[in-house]
Amino acid sequence: MNAAELSQRSARAVWVVAALAFVTVILWACGGIMRERDQAALLDGSIQLARDGAVAGQAYYNYDKQYASYWLVSGVLKSLGLHKPGASPDRVVAAGNWLTAMVFGAALLLAAGSCGLCRWSALLPSAAALFTPVLAFSAPLLSSNMFSAAAILVLTVFLRRRGGGWINAITCGVLAWAAVAFRRDAALILPAMCFLSTDRLTIRGLAAEGRHWAMLAGAVVAVVVGDALYDGPHYMPSSFFDWRLLGAYPVFGLAGAGVLIAWLVVRVTTAALRRGKVAMAAAALSLLLPFAFYATVMTTPRHLTLTALALLSAGLLPRGRAWWRMLWRGRLDRMVVAVAVAMTAVLWVVGLRFDALTSFRLTSHEPTRFPTADGFWPAGAYAGFLGALANAGKSPIDHNQEVWAAWKGLDYAALPEGTARVHSLGLRMMGNLALRIHGRESTAHDEPWDYILVPFRTVGRTEAGFQGIKMANPVPDWSKCWLETVPGDPARRIYLASPEGAVGREKPLELEWIARLLVLRAFAGDNVVMARPSAAAELDRGPRHRIAVVTDQPAAAAEFAGRLDAAGLPSRVTTFDGDPATGSVVIFSPVNDIDWIGLLPDRGVVWLAQTVLPDFMSKKAFPVAKKR
Repeated sequence: MNAAELSQRSARAVWVVAALAFVTVILWACGGIMRERDQAALLDGSIQLARDGAVAGQAYYNYDKQYASYWLVSGVLKSLGLHKPGASPDRVVAAGNWLTAMVFGAALLLAAGSCGLCRWSALLPSAAALFTPVLAFSAPLLSSNMFSAAAILVLTVFLRRRGGGWINAITCGVLAWAAVAFRRDAALILPAMCFLSTDRLTIRGLAAEGRHWAMLAGAVVAVVVGDALYDGPHYMPSSFFDWRLLGAYPVFGLAGAGVLIAWLVVRVTTAALRRGKVAMAAAALSLLLPFAFYATVMTTPRHLTLTALALLSAGLLPRGRAWWRMLWRGRLDRMVVAVAVAMTAVLWVVGLRFDALTSFRLTSHEPTRFPTADGFWPAGAYAGFLGALANAGKSPIDHNQEVWAAWKGLDYAALPEGTARVHSLGLRMMGNLALRIHGRESTAHDEPWDYILVPFRTVGRTEAGFQGIKMANPVPDWSKCWLETVPGDPARRIYLASPEGAVGREKPLELEWIARLLVLRAFAGDNVVMARPSAAAELDRGPRHRIAVVTDQPAAAAEFAGRLDAAGLPSRVTTFDGDPATGSVVIFSPVNDIDWIGLLPDRGVVWLAQTVLPDFMSKKAFPVAKKR
């Protein structure tokens, strides 16, 4: 065995160990965690599918774009008996999460185990692509992205094979169908897969391979079948541009992998154009097709999943390996790869805490968490955040877990008979899922309903006039509604709302003043608030940019403000609607080395709240999908 072969064998061994480590981590982080609304929608539709049994004529959320994901999850829930009314919500969510982690993990191990001998030039970029946050944070949670990614990884196994005839071609076609049927945007990566696996990098060479035609046919069939099965409104993402998001998401969503794929594309494209090889330039640029598609609709780093997979595929397929081998000869190229890989490794341990857009400091445990459509993502320190994500069922990391905990804690036996309409800003699907699990019916906004269920968070945000998400239906005027607290978790309330006159009552029920905390514009603005009753230990988690302490005694508020000023923490005291009788609020910004919790008065404190985002961040930047 010569030195070159020994180096390749050691690189392959390291790659397999890295894949095993990744799978171990995602399985460790797996559990009954509800992370985002698409996850809830997929579970809700899968339960309905398992109960109804009809795969055609359905209107589940994005069913046309991910129907195979619905089929897979539905089959698993049905086999476990979790589709029946009365199942444990935690078990339902955990089943979906474990399914995703195991499917993706198995596909990754298959791809790693069959990759053959590889060089360090391809291994290092592949490892950086694998350990991107978009894959590490998505793999432990139910997601059609991960089912599609699993099919793509298995597809690389068959695309690496030379020959195989029509059997290999059919297999590639089936896997292409599966990738697109699991999630339609997988079609964006298929051109790159063809370029990276072809023997001859020319248009004629691409057309000569039957498996490429089979992949095209599989993708087309997946799209046609999805449209034929679907009987509902089609959702199209709204284009928008926010330079803060377009900067933060690739940097902290891809880490060093973003640098690597950009460098690879630029270097290969430049070399190709210099030699007059247009097909080679097109092949390199095709790696950025998924990123280009999502650049103006990127509401979550999860939209970068295909970009990470494109870089990973470049390290697994022959053409991509040849490119990395070519770049490895240059000293500058090796330096860029080393810096990018080191950047990924460092960001798993160290993060950034932003006090302003141009002011930040390094931290290992309290990085700034920036807003996404899926909840908060960290600006580095990924290992700590993944641990927090694994424990989010007990200690929520954002409002998504808070709202899901409210729905889980609801006493469904106390609900009236009939059909509910869930009114929840951005998180309606969680309420629909909870009702479905407990055998209750919910309806869309434009269909008849008997009563409305509203989480505490939505009441506060709509009272404040926050219209960050434009709903298809008008926001109710809570001052003209009866609001009754449904029995459940007293810290995470669900209200039963009825329009004035709908239940024969003459005047509306006034909101309890505690809920007005989220109405306080001076404190919250368009920021995101995590609010809890007066248990300081529960609030003391994650970054705290501003704190509000609510008291029902003005004297206690004045006493606390005096203690803060004496400790060097400037504060201000305000009241609800200018009426001290409804309570006083002390607002201040904490400093890490000052124990403000120890300064709390021993009387009168009824509520604590914190803003989660720095003031320069805004939730109003997010549009939503529109029906067409």
